[in-house]
Amino acid sequence: MSKQGEIEVEDIRRKFPFFRNSDQIYLDNASTTQKPDKVLEAVEQYLSKASNIGRGEYSLAFQNSEKVESSREQIAELIGADKKEIIFTSGATESLNMVAEVWAENNLEDGDEILVSSEDHKSAKLPWYSLKQRLAEKGIGINIKEYRLRTDRQPNYAGIKQKTSENTRLISLTHIHNSYGSLTDAKKVKDIIPDETLISLDACQSISHRPIDVKDLEADFLSFSGHKMFADTGIGVLFIDKSLHESISPRRKGGGKKDKVPYNLEPGTSNISGIISLGAAAEFIKQTNVKSIQKRLHKLNRILYEELQDIEDIQLLSPSNAEGPVSFKTNKLSSAEIGLYLDQENIFVRTGDHCSSNQETVRVSPHFYNTEKELRELINNLKQII
Repeated sequence: MSKQGEIEVEDIRRKFPFFRNSDQIYLDNASTTQKPDKVLEAVEQYLSKASNIGRGEYSLAFQNSEKVESSREQIAELIGADKKEIIFTSGATESLNMVAEVWAENNLEDGDEILVSSEDHKSAKLPWYSLKQRLAEKGIGINIKEYRLRTDRQPNYAGIKQKTSENTRLISLTHIHNSYGSLTDAKKVKDIIPDETLISLDACQSISHRPIDVKDLEADFLSFSGHKMFADTGIGVLFIDKSLHESISPRRKGGGKKDKVPYNLEPGTSNISGIISLGAAAEFIKQTNVKSIQKRLHKLNRILYEELQDIEDIQLLSPSNAEGPVSFKTNKLSSAEIGLYLDQENIFVRTGDHCSSNQETVRVSPHFYNTEKELRELINNLKQII
């Protein structure tokens, strides 16, 4: 870090094996991020002296149990929560499914409503339709309502308010959209909906991009994956506000004496190395300074948006103030063709519908370790291709 709080990009890049050992340009960070030495070392240290946790009356088991609980504390601190509100899952997909399974399934009644976005990631929508079917088999009829983003892909607060009624028990929101990068102000949503309506917030794209404080956001549930915040794959987090813990009913059963949240939602042997990687990643974000990361990303996204805007025949789908991925398409080539052309130049971007939109796009998602030079390489190649 410089004295002005600016990130020294080359110093950061030296902490990642990918950038030390490759000249490839990686711009698919919305899908998964690269891993710093700090995370790899923490995982290697555990795997080289492994044990189970919470089961052995010996020092190594105690030490690894302490590492897991330390990771829980690190994540809690990262998002302004209590460590008892942090549940480890296999990833955001499981976290979002668990909201429907461990809270909604035993708390919703006939006529209750759930509000989801038709344009959000499938993992934020499909669990609710699955739940509706399960409840119907029990004779309980719930309604799933859908809202849309505005035509400029900005959050549609008016649409959310219009769709919400006294029967709306929960609204599913995405903090930063995984296709368009638009930011939803969850606290603003909370201010325009009934007090008793809960919010489930998908924070996958924001967890390593900007400061997260669940109290400030007023989120009741918050989900994210480790692999999008420099940690391992197969690990994620579900935050459940402690005011809801008495209404939670675990669905899975397994070993261990676990009778309260979070432990009753983590039966069996956990992904111990994944959890340890989460703690190391959270510490890395803290040491790097998440506000500096946010500032760096803001700069890169503005450059990216303005340069893409100047390329003839490109249609930008993200808003100009995108805080995450920037997506575009062109009638000249398919998104897959662009992706393959860029791959030949060692530039990696995402193509397809990104599990949310109904159209094929090219998605470019920088992170704070990307450079202005890499963005120029992308732009120059796009100009040649298109």
